Amino acid sequence: MQTASAAGSILSSNPSAEKELAESLKKQLKYTRETSAGSAPLDKTLNYFYSLIGMACLYGSFWGLKEVNDIQANLSERAARVNLAPVHKLKMFATSMCASLTIHFSEILLFLLFLRYCLNIEFGTKTVACGPYFFCRKHGWACVWSICGRCGENGQRRN
Repeated sequence: MQTASAAGSILSSNPSAEKELAESLKKQLKYTRETSAGSAPLDKTLNYFYSLIGMACLYGSFWGLKEVNDIQANLSERAARVNLAPVHKLKMFATSMCASLTIHFSEILLFLLFLRYCLNIEFGTKTVACGPYFFCRKHGWACVWSICGRCGENGQRRN
């Protein structure tokens, strides 16, 4: 559609360019080139393991959801009992989030060690440097958003 429109506008402004236009439309030009991200050869089976790691990290979000449900009194019976305790809600929430984050981080670390050293899956040379950065970046924002959502709620349940 865009090619036909462009060809029509070129021919309407310059009818003598018909031969050159036909020749240029026959050519298949590549404006990009494929480059490798690293020096290691590509292994297509790694997609499966990256998906598995992503799924394990996603399951860690269920811990955060459980912690939020355990602090809001109208969402569960356990949360109602926790709210009766003489402990500040933010302090209780922060300690439970730190505990769940520590457990989840340990599980992911053990999972990565299992994949690397028991199954001998090579993820590349930059895995150690990038892993903590992405983990902290992802979970740091999750903690910030859950705290902001809790503070803006004013004790009322959102529908």
